[in-house]
Amino acid sequence: TSFSDVLDVHNYTEYVYSSVGGDGAFNQFPGTSWGECPGTYDPRFRPWYAAAAMGPKNIILVIDVSGSMLTAGRLSLAKEAARTVLGTLTEYDYVGIV
Repeated sequence: TSFSDVLDVHNYTEYVYSSVGGDGAFNQFPGTSWGECPGTYDPRFRPWYAAAAMGPKNIILVIDVSGSMLTAGRLSLAKEAARTVLGTLTEYDYVGIV
């Protein structure tokens, strides 16, 4: 059996995903209609991007829950930031939360 018997190389579609770290611009080939893609989508916060850009990570999250964090919504912002970081982790990463 040859490679061409298994895969029709003339009708084969290769998928390419790329993202630019500075501004989060995302390219996909071949193009796909996403319908109503949310304007808040940023590939830099997707697990596949974080894994490719940084490799395995060792992270310790320290979240301040003192009284000063209760003003101006600081605690909710800290929790949202922690969720964003946790959302980029893969099975190869280590995390501790204090």
